[in-house]
Amino acid sequence: MEEDIAYSKNDRNFCLVVAFNARPIATSAKKANYDVLAIDFFGDLDLRSVAEHVFSVVWQRKSHPIKRKFLRPISEYMCLLAETMADDYYGKIEFLLIGSGFDDEPKIWQRFGKIAPVIGNTPEIISRSDRLSIYRLASKLGIECPQTIEVKEKEEALEIAKNIGYPIVLTTPRSAGGLFVKLITNLDEFHMAYNELRNSGKKILIQEFIQGIDASCSVLGTGKNCQAISVTEQVIGRSELGVSMPFGYCGNIVPLKNSTTVIEKIKSISEELGLKLGLLGSNGFDFVIRGDQPFLIELNPRFQGSLECIEAVTSSNLVKLHIEAWNGNLPEKSFESKGYAVKMILYAKKRIIVPNLSHMPHIVDVPVEGIILDPSNPVCTVFVTGTEREIAIKKAKTLANNVYRQLIPAPKS
Repeated sequence: MEEDIAYSKNDRNFCLVVAFNARPIATSAKKANYDVLAIDFFGDLDLRSVAEHVFSVVWQRKSHPIKRKFLRPISEYMCLLAETMADDYYGKIEFLLIGSGFDDEPKIWQRFGKIAPVIGNTPEIISRSDRLSIYRLASKLGIECPQTIEVKEKEEALEIAKNIGYPIVLTTPRSAGGLFVKLITNLDEFHMAYNELRNSGKKILIQEFIQGIDASCSVLGTGKNCQAISVTEQVIGRSELGVSMPFGYCGNIVPLKNSTTVIEKIKSISEELGLKLGLLGSNGFDFVIRGDQPFLIELNPRFQGSLECIEAVTSSNLVKLHIEAWNGNLPEKSFESKGYAVKMILYAKKRIIVPNLSHMPHIVDVPVEGIILDPSNPVCTVFVTGTEREIAIKKAKTLANNVYRQLIPAPKS
């Protein structure tokens, strides 16, 4: 675990951002005029330029791979780092902002709350944000969800899979970024995926596979009211971006291009669910749109990966809006999108050495020059805005290809 820079304490109070990738939230908080501390997994260069002090789970060193042996869940390491940061800045952390990495960890949220107030959902809300709980609520409200059944024995699972019909999805009550979500097309894949999920110690769900457009809706909640901000397209499972998982998250295109009817339906569903759940601050609901019917997939009860895209097209600051919503205040008018924002997360397709990417425009999540990345490690993120959707997408793809051309093959370990 890395401490990136020396620092000096003074009379300022700080916002502590804790997330697997803290950079977008920390940047938004900085723009909102908060002094930022950050806990992050990778500790990329541009996060260090935004936050006064960064602790990261891994340590990026030139000529070394990003590898370490994990003896406990990564969320536990990040919580320990947050507690250490709190000791170093005793009495100086005013509040916490939480991102991805803790959706299934209400006990971790409780520990965060002992450091300073968490601006966002309570541990109780987190504990009832899993798929099965959300689907039960959605069913009562007449909201479409994929057919989903919890299974406890393999033979039972095989019979249910046969009845639903392949392809199916094997998953768990909670997942993030496509982890623990398996697309199964045949019996051999079923046995392999089932055994892997069973060995993880998590509950196993068999789910109907809904093929369509991946989308998400970002909402603001006060606990008593809920307002949709933006409906976005999710970039999922793109092999050209080095993603090996069929449901692996690799970016967003904001706003979603679809019919007004579909977009308004997604907003209405999200607002209704957010109200019923008593959500606080910024939250996101994921959907798959088949034809003109959105199917609810999951709830992300914290800041979403689309944050910077939404900010760019709505000229807003989501950290400000998140805090205001937590304090019971929603914006007086609806959000209008101007132009498009495209985010693409690039993953290594083979073992590579990272060149100097800090000079390249529209590149964020910049790693240390010379580090070694293995296949499926994230390399960087391309972030582009523009007035035309297709032009912005084309520009992002061109930049992504340019990055891939510059990556240096690394010798086998």
